[in-house]
Amino acid sequence: MKKLLFIIPSLAGGGSERVFTNILRGIDVSKFNITLLLILDEEHNNLQLIPDEISIVNLRKKTTKNGLFAIFKTIHSLKPNLVFSTLGHLNLLISFLIPFFKGKTTFIARESNTLSVHNKNEKYPMLFNFLFRTTYKRFDAIIAQSIYMKEDMINNYGIDEKKVVQIYNPVLSNFIINKSTEGVNPYDESCKNVVIVGRLNQQKRIKHAIEAADKLSESYRLHIVGEGEEREALQKLVDEKGLTGKVIMHGFQSNPYLYIKHADCLISTSRYEGLPNVVIESIILGTAVVCYDCPGGTSEVVHEGVNGYLIEDGDVNKLSKFIERCCHTELNYRSISSDAQNMYDVVHIVSSYQSLFDKLA
Repeated sequence: MKKLLFIIPSLAGGGSERVFTNILRGIDVSKFNITLLLILDEEHNNLQLIPDEISIVNLRKKTTKNGLFAIFKTIHSLKPNLVFSTLGHLNLLISFLIPFFKGKTTFIARESNTLSVHNKNEKYPMLFNFLFRTTYKRFDAIIAQSIYMKEDMINNYGIDEKKVVQIYNPVLSNFIINKSTEGVNPYDESCKNVVIVGRLNQQKRIKHAIEAADKLSESYRLHIVGEGEEREALQKLVDEKGLTGKVIMHGFQSNPYLYIKHADCLISTSRYEGLPNVVIESIILGTAVVCYDCPGGTSEVVHEGVNGYLIEDGDVNKLSKFIERCCHTELNYRSISSDAQNMYDVVHIVSSYQSLFDKLA
């Protein structure tokens, strides 16, 4: 039985964490001996979703880079056939370890963002671009979530086209559909309820959602589900604009699907995305979306007038107008959900991962 080591900083929440969890829930544990290595000392909200057959090692480090030596020791001790990691900073660290295990272990990295855009927000963008151009080539394969991401790696970072494998993110369709029925409608049904779900950080650009809400009539409510470093600044903006009651911040929710399912519309205002998990989940739940056409794979998910609307990146006026349009347009919700499940369901996607693991391990 082939031994696989999955490595991620945390299962605290977020898109990459959900993807890793979904892969681990969908993979055939009778076919592989799997260990999950967690690095950070924090509450791992999704840990209870990991199958019992998977061994879990928690390093409990303060930062990812502090775990480098412990990661090396774990790989050396377990001697896995294959190491699978995700998130750019962690992947870079692991790339420095690959030469020590060359010929013994296969290394696969899953990239979570569009590198050429994401690296612009790093403290030292030139350094990160250099590292991705050099050390990333050490991986035996790199998984891109979207066609856009794949082309970005090849064209901007010189990574061999044969090494970049495009696999969409897996979604546990039955799980999120069932979760969306647990509990009552959290909204005032006399209003049009718009939801945005994600980490409250610079990438997600939640400020634009609040500014769009300010342009909508009093019959609309904007619901923000998530936590992050911009929480206080966003709450201050809500207060300054006098939007208390019109914009509601719900914080982290263990079951965001209830909020997505009952919304009239979900919006995404991200600066960039690899592949927007929450947009896929929304479509599977039959809730139409309005998204900025930002760099990344969003345009591969949203089909104009079918499951939602793509608008010019950063245009708050259009955002507010298309929120109104979306909330008052009857779309074929059953067809929306069915098509998305056929494309992104975990059974289909994880089979692609398993084929790759079989081929390379």
